[in-house]
Amino acid sequence: MLKNIFLLLLISTLVFAQKSAGILDTIKVASLQEFSVPAKGGLVLTNARSVDFRAELLDENYQKIRDCNEKNIIQVPSKEEFAKRVAAGGGRGATVQFIINEAIEKSGVFYIKVSFKVVGETGSDSREALYRIVVNHPQFASTRLLRDGYFINEKETFSFATLEYSDPTKYSYKVSEGSGSSIASGEGSLVRLDEILADPQNVGKKLTIQGFYNGQPFDFIEPKSQSVQTSSWTFEIKKLDITKFSAWRSVDPKKEDNTEWLLSAYNAFDRQFLYLYAGVPEKGQFVVATPRMSGLRLETEPANLVNNVRDFPNGSFQTITFDFNQEVLDQIEECGQLDAKITVIFTSQFGDRIRDVYRATIMK
Repeated sequence: MLKNIFLLLLISTLVFAQKSAGILDTIKVASLQEFSVPAKGGLVLTNARSVDFRAELLDENYQKIRDCNEKNIIQVPSKEEFAKRVAAGGGRGATVQFIINEAIEKSGVFYIKVSFKVVGETGSDSREALYRIVVNHPQFASTRLLRDGYFINEKETFSFATLEYSDPTKYSYKVSEGSGSSIASGEGSLVRLDEILADPQNVGKKLTIQGFYNGQPFDFIEPKSQSVQTSSWTFEIKKLDITKFSAWRSVDPKKEDNTEWLLSAYNAFDRQFLYLYAGVPEKGQFVVATPRMSGLRLETEPANLVNNVRDFPNGSFQTITFDFNQEVLDQIEECGQLDAKITVIFTSQFGDRIRDVYRATIMK
């Protein structure tokens, strides 16, 4: 055994005393969280003239999963600089340090096995040791998750950050439809859904947010239930209910209604129909949307009752106005009455085909 070659862990007094592998340390991390072996400092070898260093990831049964990527093994000084120092030493060895940077995708118990083949000033030897890696799920930083459904025009900002994943530049996300096609993506853990929730084309769709860290989805512990959940959230964008206001009496085709309903031929408010989309979320303020009308027309009984039909936004409402046809009014005697019906027909921006029937008795 070489007396002048030994492996020193900077944060411990343990040394490799035998060729059998021993557990030097236990490191606790979250899945996908980067960690270093050793946790602090480095593995330092002195009086070495050449070193063959290897590292492997093992499962809980000590079976090899894969080699640790050479790109993630840091040697100080570098191989080239180390060789120069040995060559300049006139036969003497040099000090070299190794640090392994790793990340494990799944939770569980794993091991990093390090192996050295060392040529020193008086001979050669080999060593092995184990580091026990306990991988848990990260803790979700927020106590608030997405709801199953949102109305159009709601406001929502959602963060899927965890307590353990501390590098904000490694978070990313994608918002996709049920077909899998992406409609939005971005960097960071903060997802602003306002534009998506405001798009009429998304109404009725189920959308999925997928959160990634270092390019990969992850499982996490939800703080309220302490259950393990995955970084994927599905929600539906719901259509608001259409609401209408008018001085006219709405006709229910399933019910007979003989209630007298009188309107003036000269009151401007009696020549309006107001429409609004509205709803109340599970939590939050009242949500509204202004209907946009295509194919608007008014069918009347008697025919030609109205003219100059037009619609325009009025606050959050879309207002339909019209004029009574003077020729029809002229056929009503002074202080006379005319029973009338108006059917409002249009298609909204959400694809709703509206056909509302109203009745009233027009007084002149």
